[in-house]
Amino acid sequence: MWIGSRQLEGATCEEFHIDVDDGISLRVLRWTPIETVASKEETVVVIPGWGSVFIGWEPLLAAWVKRRPIIYIETREKGGTHYNRKVRKSDFQMHKYGQDLLAVIEHFKLNPSKLDWFSASMGSTIILDAYQSQILGARSSLMLAPNIQFNFPWWSKILIKLPLPIKSFEALRFIAVKVVTGKVTEEGQKIRYQRTLMAQDIRRLVYSARINIDYEMNLEMGHVKFPIGLMTAKNDHLHGSEDVEKLGIALPNGRIIEVLSNQHLHEAASLPEIEDFFSKAIA
Repeated sequence: MWIGSRQLEGATCEEFHIDVDDGISLRVLRWTPIETVASKEETVVVIPGWGSVFIGWEPLLAAWVKRRPIIYIETREKGGTHYNRKVRKSDFQMHKYGQDLLAVIEHFKLNPSKLDWFSASMGSTIILDAYQSQILGARSSLMLAPNIQFNFPWWSKILIKLPLPIKSFEALRFIAVKVVTGKVTEEGQKIRYQRTLMAQDIRRLVYSARINIDYEMNLEMGHVKFPIGLMTAKNDHLHGSEDVEKLGIALPNGRIIEVLSNQHLHEAASLPEIEDFFSKAIA
């Protein structure tokens, strides 16, 4: 964690704490390219995955902010979110995440229909749920490893549901690191997940898991007409491809995109593929 803006070459950065709910304000970073032409491009809104930390996305964003205005939203389970009251389990209901995103967009006085969204894992689930319930719209949307439900291992479901004190989960954090990193093969992805898990506010993460453990997305998506790219990697054993296939059927303008790897999409080298999708989506 750090305090203040995250300056990247070729752009200016501002940090915001935006009120989204009673006693809750999200940490949001906004970059504007220094080059005038790039600064006039349409904004991309980035929603990282569950508990994801900025450092994991920095290689991609460091290249992207030179080309487009970027808004990076840290969702309410993350350590950068300010709570001016006691955190409650009900704070992490899925629809509240979607309402948060709308509050941020309204704060910046942006038109959702002119925005391109880029998201990963639970970030994609949040956006899809908001699209389905018509809380949000988009010009186009590109998603890495979206989930329609959360397939926790059976043993972790038991642990999550047990009324254990939060301090017990602090000790279990190290077990979780070994289990999660054991499911991935790329060294960069292992390091990223280690950093992510060790940086978490455990109380928020446990509450979020407890209330969403049985979540299942409504796949009545016929009204979601704008282009949506659904990216999946064969070697990503943590995020299965079955959910992506179901979404490909449910979304009228959804397209499944096979990518090199999950880690690849966090790197600057993936930016041409990402922008290729967006340029074709709006053509």
